[in-house]
Amino acid sequence: MTRAKTAAKEARAAEAKAAESASQKAGKETAGDSAGTEAKSTREASDAEAGAADSVESHSNGGADTETTVSCELNSFPTGTRVQMADGTTKEIQDIRVGDTVLATDPQTGETRPQRVTDTITTPDDKNFTDLTLTDESNPRAPPVQLTSTLHHPHWNDTRHQWVDAGDFNPGDHLRRPDGTTLTVKTKRNYPYAVTTHNLTVNNFHTYYVLAGATPVLVHNCNLGDYADSLRAGFNKTDGPFFAAKYTSPSGRTYFGHSGHGLTPAPGGEVDSLVRQFTPEGGRYHAGCAETMCLIQAEAAEGAAGIRGGSFEVVKVRGLNSPPGGAHGTPASPCALVCQPRLQH
Repeated sequence: MTRAKTAAKEARAAEAKAAESASQKAGKETAGDSAGTEAKSTREASDAEAGAADSVESHSNGGADTETTVSCELNSFPTGTRVQMADGTTKEIQDIRVGDTVLATDPQTGETRPQRVTDTITTPDDKNFTDLTLTDESNPRAPPVQLTSTLHHPHWNDTRHQWVDAGDFNPGDHLRRPDGTTLTVKTKRNYPYAVTTHNLTVNNFHTYYVLAGATPVLVHNCNLGDYADSLRAGFNKTDGPFFAAKYTSPSGRTYFGHSGHGLTPAPGGEVDSLVRQFTPEGGRYHAGCAETMCLIQAEAAEGAAGIRGGSFEVVKVRGLNSPPGGAHGTPASPCALVCQPRLQH
C-alpha cells in the first residue's frame, strides 16, 4: 500500500474519531541581517494603503519556535502523493526539490511542457480534506481511482473550464489528463483530519500533475498571490488580515503567514527575543506582523539556521469587494516602528 493510500485510510479512520469527539506581484526588499516586514495595526494599515507599496527582500538572522506551522495552508496533498515529472517518471511530492522539473499545462491554451519547481511547501497539520473518486468513461471496466487533497486545493475542472477547489467538485465533473482527455468524478467526500501535506510552486504555468491511481490529473500550485487570494473572504476593515508574507529559507523551504495569524514564538527562541525587544508596550504590533509569523514557522521546522539568510515577499490583502486594480496584491514595505528595527538586528 502506498503512503498516499495509507494517509487516505488514516484520514477516514480519523473522521470517525472526529465525529465522535467533536503571488508575482509581490515585491522584494533587501535589509541586512534580520527580517520582518510589519503588518501594522488597523490605523497603520489604512495609512499603508494610501502610501507607497515598495517591494522588499529581507535577509534574516532573527528566529522563532512553535508547535504550529502553516505554509500555504489551504492547498496541499498528503505525503506519498505522486507527481508527474517532465521525464515521464513520477516522484512522491515530499521528495521533490527546488530545481526539479515537472510536467505542467496552461489549461487555457492547452500548452503542455516541462516547468521548473521554484518552491516546496510543507504543512504539518492541514485539517480539512477531500477524497474524489474518479472513473475513466473511455474505459468503463477500469476500477475507480481516488485522489486525496486538502478541501481547498484547486483542480482544473474541465467541465466548467475553471479552477475549482476539490471540495466544490460535483459528480460528473471532469479533471484533465496530460493528453487533454479526462477522468470523471463519481463521488466526493469532505472530512476533517490533521496530517502532514505538501505543495509546490511551479514556474510560469503554476500548475502540475498529481497521480490519481496511475493517471495524472492537473492541479494548481501555490504562490504568494494564491495565498493572499485565499485570505480575501475573511477580510474585514477592522481586523484585516491586511498583509500576506512568504518567507523562503536558505534551504529553499517556503513559509506563508499573514497579519493576525496568531502564532506565538516559543519561549526563549530567537524570534521570541526579537519580539520582546522590538514590540511596543501592549504587544499589539506583534499580532499584526506577517513576517514574524513566517519566521515562527521557519524556526519551528528548521531551527535557528532556517531564519538566517532567507528572503521575504510581502503583499497587501484586501477584501473581495475591493475594486479591480486596487491595493490587493500590491507590494508592501516595512513599518519603521517595529519591522525596520527587527530588520537591523
